Amino acid sequence: MEAVDWEVLPLFDEGVSRSVKASAPRFDASGQLWISEARSDQIGSSSMGVVRWDGTQWRHEDSVSTDGMYSTGFSLACDAQGRMLVGWSELPARGSDPVLLWRQGTGLMPSLQTWTDTWPTRPTGGTVLSNAQGEAIYVWRDPAADGTHRTLRSLRIQEDGYAPFAPPLPLPAEGRNFGAPLQDTQFFALDDEGGLVAAVFDPSAPPDQGLHVWRWQGDAWTELPSLPGGAGLETLGFRIAAEAGALVVSRSRADAKQVRLDVFRWKDGGWEALPTGVSMPRPVPSIAGGFAAVAVDAHQRVWLAYPHQDPTLGGVRVMVWTGAGWQPVGQPLRGYKKPFWAASEVELRVQGEQAAVSWSEPTISGAGSVFVALLRAKP
Repeated sequence: MEAVDWEVLPLFDEGVSRSVKASAPRFDASGQLWISEARSDQIGSSSMGVVRWDGTQWRHEDSVSTDGMYSTGFSLACDAQGRMLVGWSELPARGSDPVLLWRQGTGLMPSLQTWTDTWPTRPTGGTVLSNAQGEAIYVWRDPAADGTHRTLRSLRIQEDGYAPFAPPLPLPAEGRNFGAPLQDTQFFALDDEGGLVAAVFDPSAPPDQGLHVWRWQGDAWTELPSLPGGAGLETLGFRIAAEAGALVVSRSRADAKQVRLDVFRWKDGGWEALPTGVSMPRPVPSIAGGFAAVAVDAHQRVWLAYPHQDPTLGGVRVMVWTGAGWQPVGQPLRGYKKPFWAASEVELRVQGEQAAVSWSEPTISGAGSVFVALLRAKP
């Protein structure tokens, strides 16, 4: 894909001290790019913001006050009417709705149910999902009384409320890190046939054996076979994509010095390896998860976006699987001219002929920004 390159858009949060958390970008029916993100100002007030790139500048669509810097799990989806949906979790404030849903034109949606008000046994991981058919669902993690085990629950989002979706799925214990964001240990996707996929890491298992992929296609949850080739190496992160009839998983593994990226595609009842050959120095401290984003386009080509962990070499790199190997897409991306740390929170979206990447780059002070880039044809 030598005839394309990336255009890094202007910052939408310049001059704001904030936590660098954002959803994956998404295109609406008219082709305009949307993103939702967590904002915090100089005095500690925070909000969920929704912004739209109109082709020349960012437009701020709406914002909702949140319960502080611990809001997590920001996600962005689009329903059958073309309206944007944002889902996230509130932590750890007492007395508020712990998982929230916003809809374009509606604002905050009604509460999903009546929640218990005992911290830390509060729901977390509120995430909104949609597919190419415009089906939209909301998933979250419901706590058990012990505060560590949780159950994945889901509801279909309807015009006037919610309806049951998939049966509950018991999840592994989370340990004692109650504030861990959703993307650290679990990822979910809604495929184009209306099936739900859950990729879950069990922190109580040996570090090379903890990744599980579950799939629901209208009957019962089924666990897929383990990804091959993980023995002896610690799993640092993983991501999934269930699009265009394909299911793809990325996995980052590491020994004491190196991080290696693997990509697998579910095919004919087993995992097909798409070798990346990517290896880089292991970061210190180790990344928590969500290392390399994956996507599948309408031609069933697999896309991969990941941050190089050496900021002097750095930048976010994007590749596409051609069937015979991986081909770079444009030049490596960088936000700040002189980055102090490697990029993180990389997100990738491919819809039709459009593609967008977002990532965060903290400064030496710890503040930072979310950068967004669009794929453009070279003049």
